[in-house]
Amino acid sequence: MNLTKPAKQVEAPPFASDLTPEDKKTLDSIRAAIMQADPMVDERLGKHMQHKKVLLYEQEGVFKYSLIRTKLYFTFRSAVMYAHPELRRELAETTSFFKVQKGCINFTSLRDFPLDTFSQWMHRTAAIAFMPAATADLSY
Repeated sequence: MNLTKPAKQVEAPPFASDLTPEDKKTLDSIRAAIMQADPMVDERLGKHMQHKKVLLYEQEGVFKYSLIRTKLYFTFRSAVMYAHPELRRELAETTSFFKVQKGCINFTSLRDFPLDTFSQWMHRTAAIAFMPAATADLSY
């Protein structure tokens, strides 16, 4: 596995121009933390679940994370967290200011979900071998 590949990143998501300055700072900070913690992912714009304007993070073309700003909050989704419940429990124990669900985290700003907390958790998440589980043959 090549850990030094140049990651692909979207220059500026089209929806960023609709954000408040604080939300844009949050978006940019979270994006940078994801790319710094997990250099194996590529960032692209796409659709995920019911949302049409989502930043998707894929490893070798396989969904790993997504980030979106909804009307009420930011949502960060993680396939790694979904597959490893201990990550969810670990994060949920750190604070009560943001909502941690099975595979996603909802937060309104970096005041709710401090960047250093997110960055540390992302480094832990990125260290977990993802591709073997993501590409396993599940046919019976």
